[in-house]
Amino acid sequence: MKKLAILLALLMSCATVPVSHGATDLLREPKDPTDSATSQLMLLFQRPEALPIVGDHTILFEDGIDSGSVQSLELALDKLAEDRPKEIQIVIDSTGGSILAGMRMAKLIERYPAQVTCTVDGLAASMAMAVLASCDHRQMTERSSLMGHAGSTAVEGQENQLRNGAEAIRVLSRQVAAQTVKSSRVSVDEFLEKTAGGLEWWLAPSEALDRGFVEKVVKTVEY
Repeated sequence: MKKLAILLALLMSCATVPVSHGATDLLREPKDPTDSATSQLMLLFQRPEALPIVGDHTILFEDGIDSGSVQSLELALDKLAEDRPKEIQIVIDSTGGSILAGMRMAKLIERYPAQVTCTVDGLAASMAMAVLASCDHRQMTERSSLMGHAGSTAVEGQENQLRNGAEAIRVLSRQVAAQTVKSSRVSVDEFLEKTAGGLEWWLAPSEALDRGFVEKVVKTVEY
């Protein structure tokens, strides 16, 4: 009965609620897979699966960041915890996604009882770069890149709703910046300057190493 009630509510929202509505869109970065009521309806009946686990305690994270991928990471971490490993690895190749989902993912990594080494193999962009900062050890392959930017949104509504949106994006962008640089040699103000006005800050392995976003550059990923 509970699922039926949620189903009816979502069907009604499909007909009456626009996808972009007010400052709530600031909780995610531009294209979150859970953006529409139709997607939420699909997620309701989908059972999340754990992220792939390969080799010796390695999780492959090759997806966007949303509530579903956070659940999938948590399931994979719980599976590995059954073996009580001293160290695990998360391989990241992600374009980022939701701000709040990214913050939850960062907390999962920080609270994990084993040492977590994160290896970027491809791209860690946007919130994926922010999540990287929460890992105990951070490295990237020679073919990889990092990219950081400020949050963005589309806000509709009356004058005060637009002001709410502007204030929310200001606060959230600073929070994301603080999370992204916390393990680096870059200040929050410098990150905000590098990403002001819609700029994207792209880092090759050498610069990422020099600025402290990673501790090591490796040729390949070892599973």
